[in-house]
Amino acid sequence: MGHFVYIIYSESIDKYYVGKTKSVQNRLKFHNSKLNKIWSKKGKPWILKT
Repeated sequence: MGHFVYIIYSESIDKYYVGKTKSVQNRLKFHNSKLNKIWSKKGKPWILKT
């Protein structure tokens, strides 16, 4: 299976994030989890836009 491009949005910091992954559901869970140590941790909760 190939990769998917995804866009998520954070209302709390008014930012969009674009990424690619093999599993959009797992990646969204990561962005919203305590394990997230990248800059997107500031934007929790993230909402999948497309």
